[in-house]
Amino acid sequence: MKTLYPNQSGAILILFGLLLVPLLGLLGYAVDWTRAQAMQRELQAAVDAAAFAGGKSFHLGDDGLKKVIQDYFAENWWTKPRDVRLGAFTVGIDRVGTTEYAKRLAIHVDAYVPTYFLAVIGVRWLHAAAETSLAVPRIKDDESR
Repeated sequence: MKTLYPNQSGAILILFGLLLVPLLGLLGYAVDWTRAQAMQRELQAAVDAAAFAGGKSFHLGDDGLKKVIQDYFAENWWTKPRDVRLGAFTVGIDRVGTTEYAKRLAIHVDAYVPTYFLAVIGVRWLHAAAETSLAVPRIKDDESR
């Protein structure tokens, strides 16, 4: 009885060709995702620094406080990658506070990191976001006075 495919030399080449596309896709995804995560870490560091600067500047009005936060963020977003697009930059200020906290500050920033390898399959941007909040504790009156 004859076998259907007596000569199987070169079969590995076909298998390699079929598996090359998904393997390159996974490699590209890993590279693009790692880059987006690195940008997210830098974004978070800049947002945290801006929150600390804002915590020292509560004596300013809301507009002055937002300007300090935005300026400090711009200074600390040191990489300033030209291809990363910043999205929404929101600052929430609560001066009334609660019984525990006198003032609260919340910052949220969105960024969009372009892809190099995932763009081949139509994914042009990966989203990275950073947010932080800061609360200034209420100072209790000294009852011993």
